[in-house]
Amino acid sequence: MDSLRATPARPALGRLACERPLRTAAATLADSGGREIRSTTVVAAVGADDLDLLHKLVNTIASEFGIRAVVRAYAGSCAVRFSWPLI
Repeated sequence: MDSLRATPARPALGRLACERPLRTAAATLADSGGREIRSTTVVAAVGADDLDLLHKLVNTIASEFGIRAVVRAYAGSCAVRFSWPLI
């Protein structure tokens, strides 16, 4: 029981718990080459104090994969939509 209480609620080193799902979604979209999948959305629980870090992470991921990203924040969560640029 003490080990459960001692576990930090936030990931270490300033990393967000939603990083892996965001990267997976971006990689899946990029692998499609824009043919099969044009966009994808990830919904994640993110507090208001982590929104700046989330925006930086999303911008970095979008740049790495050459795709667009839009972040919509809600109370306690956010939706990140990755998409191919319009042609």
